[in-house]
Amino acid sequence: MTPVWMTSFPLPRRVVELARLAEDSGYAGLGFTDTQNLAPDVYSSLTLAAGCTERLLLRTSVTNPVTRHPSVTANAIATVDLVSDGRAVLGIGRGDSSVATIDRPLASVADFESYVREVKSYLLGSEDGTVPARNRWIDGAGRAVPVDIAATGPKVMAVAARQADAVTVAVGADPGRILAARAAVEVACEAAGRDPRDVAFGAHVNVVVHPDGEVARAIGRGPLAVFARFSAMTGRAAPDVDPVDRGRLEQLAADYRMDRHATGAAAPVPDDLLDRFGILGTPDSCAERLAGLRNLGLDHLVVIGPAPDAPFDEVERAWRTLGELIQG
Repeated sequence: MTPVWMTSFPLPRRVVELARLAEDSGYAGLGFTDTQNLAPDVYSSLTLAAGCTERLLLRTSVTNPVTRHPSVTANAIATVDLVSDGRAVLGIGRGDSSVATIDRPLASVADFESYVREVKSYLLGSEDGTVPARNRWIDGAGRAVPVDIAATGPKVMAVAARQADAVTVAVGADPGRILAARAAVEVACEAAGRDPRDVAFGAHVNVVVHPDGEVARAIGRGPLAVFARFSAMTGRAAPDVDPVDRGRLEQLAADYRMDRHATGAAAPVPDDLLDRFGILGTPDSCAERLAGLRNLGLDHLVVIGPAPDAPFDEVERAWRTLGELIQG
């Protein structure tokens, strides 16, 4: 079955608890968001997580090409990889809240691809430091940290096909959309002269499982709004979106409040859209849909869980309940 990653804001003073929770609950890995004005630093948090875990993979979920020079990004994730004995993954996208909160635009697709290429160059390491775009302390025996690109549309999927070790799409919980995205990545890989099997394929999906279904929906609504609006970020819904949802996604994207990012107050999400785009509810109501996603043959499933402002006891209960479900 597909391994499942846990994704969370790096909550202040809760990073070690979250990391131990992820490892104890059987998740394959833990991702922390990179959003400097809304949460603690992602690389410091991943370093803390590395120190209190043994097997858990650790990723940025996700960083961006706007707020750091590529050498700084490479240096930071290589440091996490060093202290974790090779457990780091660099998750990266064009930018969202970290960019919006400093009034910067998203990186263009061309600039994004150039940035990823530069980061990879710095991650290669150099024994003598003679190549400018290399990190001198990462010697030739070091590991090039895997790069996983977050993508919703075909242009960024094509960048992933050319540049990345993995791509994790954000198209919701509909198996049809996920499989269509995988087909698009495979076509892009073939166009780039790469074997599609060389690019790991996964999906970001909003999943909150809780003994109380209403609590699951309440604490999962805000993060779902974040990811649902990606399918209409340009103002128009993606062509493969169900016609029933097109207008709703476009309205959600237009109404989204970045000052309430990822909370239940960020944007109104109709209940039927909530149910179609994510998997939120009790174990009994979520088990079949979650199993269906894990049976698609994905290389990984990155779960987006509760909102950062949810009560921590409910956050913990939700992650443990989901962990029991995926292990059962």
